[in-house]
Amino acid sequence: MIVNKKKQLTHNIVKSIHSSLRSESKML
Repeated sequence: MIVNKKKQLTHNIVKSIHSSLRSESKML
């Protein structure tokens, strides 16, 4: 259960990084 939560958290972080990278490339 704890491992699963950690995985979910990592997934959310990766998602947010991806979305921020996408918006940054749009600005360029």
